Amino acid sequence: QNGHQDVVALLLQAPGFDPNVCTHKGSATPLYIASYNGHLEVVHALLADPRVQPDLRDRQGGNALYAACQMGQLPIVEAFFQLPPNRCMDPNARTSLGGTALHIACQNGHSHVVRRLLADPRVDPTITSHEGATCMVSACQRGHAEVVGVLLADGRVSPCQPMGWSEVLQMDDCTPLYLACHFACVE
Repeated sequence: QNGHQDVVALLLQAPGFDPNVCTHKGSATPLYIASYNGHLEVVHALLADPRVQPDLRDRQGGNALYAACQMGQLPIVEAFFQLPPNRCMDPNARTSLGGTALHIACQNGHSHVVRRLLADPRVDPTITSHEGATCMVSACQRGHAEVVGVLLADGRVSPCQPMGWSEVLQMDDCTPLYLACHFACVE
């Protein structure tokens, strides 16, 4: 949590230490916590340990890639995409609400992370959440014009795809344009 790389290195060498043990609150692994907090050197130390399972998820279904994307931690996202095939993470892993790492990066306006995610052909920008929200919807709803531009430039994303029923918004079949207008996102 605090990025103490030297302490992490000592713990990884301790006999019987399990680097995948989760916190009791939220079931976050050390890799998830380091990713969320942007501690790149700790992430590298953890990933260098073959016992670390990169794709473990918290109670809501988010993995360490999701955590890094949520906070805009581009160097950590890069580290995950450089893992060997036998340790790589599913870039389309879904949370309990159906969101992906790309969804959360779009929702939080991290255009640099969105650009990196879309550069990987495995990332599917057309996945919808359980409420039917696309990545485009997430970006439009929050007014992230730069992210919308990155998504439109990708070519796989439709600006016209409506979302399904939203319990949160109490709306159905909203297009990204409608949501941008509804939330007064002029750009």
